[in-house]
Amino acid sequence: MIYEKLSIKNLKHESDGYLLRKEILHGEIESVGVEFFTIKGSSIISEAGSKNYYDIILLLDGNLFIEVEEKKYGAGSPYIVRASYNKYYRIGNSTTEQVAFLRLRKSLDIHDRKLISRNIEEHKDTFIKALDDCPVYTIAFWVSIISGYLKIQ
Repeated sequence: MIYEKLSIKNLKHESDGYLLRKEILHGEIESVGVEFFTIKGSSIISEAGSKNYYDIILLLDGNLFIEVEEKKYGAGSPYIVRASYNKYYRIGNSTTEQVAFLRLRKSLDIHDRKLISRNIEEHKDTFIKALDDCPVYTIAFWVSIISGYLKIQ
């Protein structure tokens, strides 16, 4: 098991629009990519929807918004966000403050896509929830996996 230490850098001296994007834990969780993002101010990350992956955002510090099909949702830390399946979305920080988050991208195989298609209603909406309100063994599952690999300061 690989451990990585992440430091959430204070960005007060960085210019508006600063973006740090770093792949972490490469290959540690089968078919899951993990990226660490830190943004300041008006940076926006846009993602095209895909049937080949599913994105989970774990907000570590600050406040962000996620926009899906012209609907804007806000979240503060610590929150978890599941992006809508196969839909374009944007993530950003509409203030001059900074935000730090992890994006977990699960690659989907044919079996995963069949399961999703059988119950597409559960996957069409964006899901946002405070970590304190997460039911045990469902949403908190991702957090427990990641917390075993990361030391965050």
